[in-house]
This record gives sequence, C-alpha cells and structure tokens, in this order.
Amino acid sequence: MSFLDRARSVVGNLDATYDVDSSDRVKYVYTSWMLCGAAFLIFAKEYVGQAIQCWAPMQWSGGWEQYAEHFCLIENTYFVNMNDSNLPAAELREAREIRYYQWVPFVLVLMALFLYLPRFVWKQLQHFTKIDLPSVTVALRNEAKKNYDPLNMSSLMKSARKGHSLWIFVSGQLPS
Repeated sequence: MSFLDRARSVVGNLDATYDVDSSDRVKYVYTSWMLCGAAFLIFAKEYVGQAIQCWAPMQWSGGWEQYAEHFCLIENTYFVNMNDSNLPAAELREAREIRYYQWVPFVLVLMALFLYLPRFVWKQLQHFTKIDLPSVTVALRNEAKKNYDPLNMSSLMKSARKGHSLWIFVSGQLPS
C-alpha cells in the first residue's frame, strides 16, 4: 500500500464530528499539524542538514570548519554588526548571545501538543461519562435539518432587526 493510499484511507475514516465548531477544528487539527510540520522542517535543517554557517578562517579545512559550525550550534552564537572591526569583549559577547534557536523545534512541538490537549481531555472525559456525544450531536443535527424552515428564519431575522433598530433609536446612535 503506497503512502497516498494510506493517507486517503486515514482521511476517509475521519468522520465529521459535530461536538466542535470549525474554529476549534482549525485550532486542534490544522494549526497543530502546521506547527509540527514547521518543527520538522526546522529540526531537519538544524540536525540533519547544515544547521548554521559560521565564519571560519580561510586556512581551515572542511573538517575544521564543520567542527566550528557544530560548536557554534551547541555553544550559542552572538550578534556582531558587520561594521564592527573588532570582536566584542567576553562579557559583551555573553550579553549578545542568541540562546533560543536550538530550542525552536521543541517549542513548536510543545505548542502543538498544548493546542491539542483540550481536545484530548474533552475526548477522555466524554469517554468516562459513557455518553455517546457524537451520536447525540449527529441525531440533533439531523433533526434540526428536518425541521429547518427558511421562512421562519426570515421572520426571526426581521424581528431581530426590529430590536436592533429600537436599540439604535433608544441609545441615540445613528448608523454610519
């Protein structure tokens, strides 16, 4: 079975659940996957590809330059302005160190997990209550579809507009 066939079967098995709205679904599915994808790309760039480019003297061979780049990745780097001709003192270097870039993929994965955590807790609590909430919401949605009356909806919208117009009149605010 190819990768695309597996992906189609997974996507095909995802039934629409009506216990969350689309904004929640965007948060816990799509945003989590985008964060994990970005974390994977950054992780691959840092730990598989060429993570960081450090300036090395011309006389260094490829092995020494690679060692310096690995050292820069592990030991942090610091910012030096291109117009500065002298390197900063040791205490200034420590103040200018950039310490976060090694942790970016891990933080992105952690953010994705925290975005999915409420959904996971909700599903676990739903499991412990022994109420089949997806079936209940599907049944309620089907019943609402059967009783849908567009004429009734238009009358509800008209009455809501009248209430809104009354509120504008009472509050003295004119629509712009």
